[in-house]
Amino acid sequence: MVENAFENREAKPSDQSIVSGLTVPLDDRGVFQGYASEPGAFDERDLKVTELLCAHATAALDRLEKEQELKRKKQPAFAVCQLCQPRPPESARRCQRLCIS
Repeated sequence: MVENAFENREAKPSDQSIVSGLTVPLDDRGVFQGYASEPGAFDERDLKVTELLCAHATAALDRLEKEQELKRKKQPAFAVCQLCQPRPPESARRCQRLCIS
């Protein structure tokens, strides 16, 4: 958290209107950054809320990646099920449950 970019040697804002900032990592995905034009715009509560929101966003992205991976893994199995058509109704339903769900 940077309260005043003009008083912080490490802060190098790309725009002179950026005075204070808040940076929270998103695991290995990058960072979330919030900026304000007035000094001291962010406090510890802002930081905690932002960290919580970023943790939820990262968890949601992780879930989406896992769901996509599962779908990719099921596609070959579904293709095998399609090759085995036609079959008796009960075994076809069982195959659909295994391949599609």
